[in-house]
Amino acid sequence: MSENANVVSVPERDPHRVTYVRAGDLVIDRRQQRDIDMNRVTAIAKAWDWRLAEVPIVGRLTDTPDRLTVIGHQHTVMAAIAAFDQNVMLAVRDIGEVSPEHAAYLGLTQNISPSRPATVSRWESKVKMGDEGTVRINDLLNSLGYSVGRDLSQDTLSCAPALTAIINGTRTLDIASWVIESTLVTLAMAYPDGTEDAKRRFHKDLVRSVAQVFLKNPSISREVLASKALHRSSESLISMAAPRAGRPGWQVLGEEIVGAYNVRLQQQNRASWTI
Repeated sequence: MSENANVVSVPERDPHRVTYVRAGDLVIDRRQQRDIDMNRVTAIAKAWDWRLAEVPIVGRLTDTPDRLTVIGHQHTVMAAIAAFDQNVMLAVRDIGEVSPEHAAYLGLTQNISPSRPATVSRWESKVKMGDEGTVRINDLLNSLGYSVGRDLSQDTLSCAPALTAIINGTRTLDIASWVIESTLVTLAMAYPDGTEDAKRRFHKDLVRSVAQVFLKNPSISREVLASKALHRSSESLISMAAPRAGRPGWQVLGEEIVGAYNVRLQQQNRASWTI
């Protein structure tokens, strides 16, 4: 870390001490982090809001004790630099000295961040702040009998990041509302209340992949999609949502769903859909 890092710490005995550090003085060590998602970095930077920003977790690795290494929330650090510059000051949680192996474990599990804002809390915060897109979709969910919550259930969605991605990925809120409503109605038809799969029907990857299908194919039939392409168990479909060749899991799953739909259509000599 440079001599001009402008670091101010509270007493060492505080296990959750907060330090203010120049973003450019933080080091992102590839050994400690998952792969960087530049789309996520760009999205956070474009919609930067200090009230919703994560507090990065940093520490001093035993093999490089002279620098502050990012252990958690690397995307926040990169987004801050993208939104401002290398000199932006960030509040970070400094956990002190830690071995590289332990830092990697902590970075992957993020179990050292009890104060980390949950995605549900971020959604609730946006609603309270009157964010237009979030408020409108939240009202839509309520009108359909659903709510955003921490636990996945038949009428509780724990996929706030997926909903936010849909809002940010459409041109207008009217389109976002239609896509989300179509997605939820279709998944509810595919996995109705009382079935073993109903609890998992609003999994983040299922929601985002089906939303993408509707976004790319607005005239697709909800009923046919539910019966022909989502006929497998929700657990079986979710298991397919593993990233491949650098593509996110929801996109891979969307291709699987469209593939199943097209097979049924081709059997009936009808045109294929795309994603």
